[in-house]
Amino acid sequence: MRHDRGFTLLEVLIAFSIAAAAILVIMRANVAGIDSARTAARYEEAIARARSHLANTGIAAPLIPGTSSGDDGGGYRWQIDVTPIGSTGMPPTGIGPPQSVTLYEIAVHVGWRDTGRQREVLLRTRRLSKPEVAR
Repeated sequence: MRHDRGFTLLEVLIAFSIAAAAILVIMRANVAGIDSARTAARYEEAIARARSHLANTGIAAPLIPGTSSGDDGGGYRWQIDVTPIGSTGMPPTGIGPPQSVTLYEIAVHVGWRDTGRQREVLLRTRRLSKPEVAR
């Protein structure tokens, strides 16, 4: 009668292979999670940049139809599209002549390259032009 006192070499190799495969799967999941977190952070930053551009559009200068673009730093590029949708006259207020108001659509694109892919966020809004005040 033979008594087994340990594992055979084949059993040890199989156990080691299973453990190595499990570690590899766990490592890949961790890397995918880190990449997803990095991508989400880039999207959050792009949205913040787009909101900033959207908030400033038409504030420092009047809305002018057309497209403008530029480099935002950090690998981000921006583009702002201002498109007139329609105009109407405002009724007289008794102070000065009647003025017209134009409704504009504003689209802000912020894009960047991430892991070989082009990514972009787009924010849209509509805004009335400010009536010019005679000084």
